[in-house]
Amino acid sequence: MALPPLDDIAPNTEAGQIAALAVAAAAPAPHIITEKDGRQFSVIPAGYTLNEITPPGAAKSFKPDHIAQAVSLQTAASLSDYVDRFKTDQTTLFANIDANSIVAAIDYHGPASAELVKHRATLKLPFSSQWALWDALDGKLQGQLDFARFLEENCRDVTEPDTADLLEAVSGMQAVEKADFRAKIRTNSDNVDFTYSTTTDAGTTNGDLSIPKRFSLSIPVYFGGQNVALEARLRWRKTQDGLTLGYQILRKDQVRQEEFMGIVSAVAASADVPALYGALA
Repeated sequence: MALPPLDDIAPNTEAGQIAALAVAAAAPAPHIITEKDGRQFSVIPAGYTLNEITPPGAAKSFKPDHIAQAVSLQTAASLSDYVDRFKTDQTTLFANIDANSIVAAIDYHGPASAELVKHRATLKLPFSSQWALWDALDGKLQGQLDFARFLEENCRDVTEPDTADLLEAVSGMQAVEKADFRAKIRTNSDNVDFTYSTTTDAGTTNGDLSIPKRFSLSIPVYFGGQNVALEARLRWRKTQDGLTLGYQILRKDQVRQEEFMGIVSAVAASADVPALYGALA
C-alpha cells in the first residue's frame, strides 16, 4: 500500500509520527562508493548530504606530476646551492640588472620542447646600509651643520682624506654657523678654501674654512658583499643663510652594474648553468 505524502498528515498526531517512521523506513539504504585511492563516500537519497567516511590513513596520497614552486632566497650562495640541487639540462638564469634580481627558471624550455616553467628561485639583492645611506643624499645640498654632522657620523666609510683631516674640516664647519662666505678655489689643492666674515655687536670677525674637494669611499654595494671603491666630489652653493654643501658620487651606477654582473657570473659558474640578462615574464 502506498503511503500518503507527509504533507497531508499532521505531524503532531500519532498518525503523523507513524507515517514519518514508515516513510523513513521505506527510503533506500545509503550506497557506499569506494574510490581507487581508498576514499569512501556514503551516498544518501535526496535531501541529505554526501559524507566522507574514509577510515583514517586509508586514502592514498598522490604526488603531483610536476614541481610548482616559487622560492625566494637571500644570498647568492643560497641561490647557487638551490640551482645546483634541482637544475636540469635546460635550467637558465635571468638577470634583471635594473631590478637587482636574479631568477632561476629550473624547468625552462628546451630547444625542441615546451615546459611549464613553474619551478623558480629568485634572489632579490638588497643594497647595503652604507650604500643606501650615501645614495640617499647623493646630489643633494644640505646646510653646513647637517653636512658636517653627516660626515662625522660616517667618516669610517671615507678612505681619503684620512680621518684626522676630515674631522678637522668637520670641526671648522661646525664652528661657523652663519657667515658671509667667499670661495678661493685652487686647482692644485685637494681642498676648497673659503674666507668668511661674521658681524656681531662686538664687531666683525674674519676667518678661513677649508673643505676637501673630493672623498674616496669604500663601501659594499649589496648586503653582505665586498667593499668597492667610489669617488665623490664636493658640491656647494652660497645662500643668504651661509653655505649649503653636498657631494656627487662619480660613476655610481656603473659600479653597481659591474658588481651585479660579477654576482651573476659567480652564481652561473658555481651552479654550472647559463645566464641571460633580462626579465622572465
